[in-house]
Amino acid sequence: MIRNTLSMRNAPSIKILRNTNGLGAQRQAVVDEASGQYIAWVDGDIILSKNFLREQVYFLEKNTNIGLVGGKNEYIEAGKTLVSEILHLLFSAVEIVAVDLSFPKKTSLRTVEKVHMVVADAQFLPFRAELFDSVSLISVIEHIPRKEQALKEVMRISKLNGCLIIQIPNRYFPIELHSGMPFVFLVPFRVRGAFFAKFGHEGFSRIDIPSVRSLKELILQINPDCAIRVMKVIYPVMVVWSKLRFFYKMALKSGFLSVVPLGYLLILKKGRS
Repeated sequence: MIRNTLSMRNAPSIKILRNTNGLGAQRQAVVDEASGQYIAWVDGDIILSKNFLREQVYFLEKNTNIGLVGGKNEYIEAGKTLVSEILHLLFSAVEIVAVDLSFPKKTSLRTVEKVHMVVADAQFLPFRAELFDSVSLISVIEHIPRKEQALKEVMRISKLNGCLIIQIPNRYFPIELHSGMPFVFLVPFRVRGAFFAKFGHEGFSRIDIPSVRSLKELILQINPDCAIRVMKVIYPVMVVWSKLRFFYKMALKSGFLSVVPLGYLLILKKGRS
């Protein structure tokens, strides 16, 4: 219906693209055809508030070192959990496979249509090669001991020219985001277990956050033709550890996070290698 309505307007500024090869291919076609300075993804079940895009453009032009912004969501669909609503808005009409070492019996994912939960190790994924249009690792890679093996698996199951999204915390951020402890990156990894244990954080002892540089080098060793774009990440206040939210808000207002971000987003396009 939207396509037909736009077609009837016959406006030169509107270009209609038809691609039936999946969401990843559709969005890549938009990127390839885009001629403006910014791209805004607006799905059919999203209603933008007044001046929403104007405010985002204003923010980006005032913060030229930031390449990706989002916004607050209000969910108008009833009868679903928060997680299912988010997934519905982001991935409606798309098959999603969620992978983890285990899933809680009462996880909200079990209520979401078109989401398939697979218990597996990211280092040994049980999927055939070139199956997925898009693969994401959000705050995952720092928890995996054999990072090279996991990245090889992710590359293997991604389609050619597919989109891979890897999010990592900032290795050199003054406060370690999992435990709230300061300057953990200065502690050698071989003694980090004892260091965390001394302060009651044994569960975080094996976290090894890679730097952006080392992660890019590892990715290019696996796939030399892979295109990589790196962007700074500013997290929503609600996902920051509650004990740190006051300081986080102060850092946001001061502009400190524009210089020293909490994390990074690596957006990859798989090459032929």
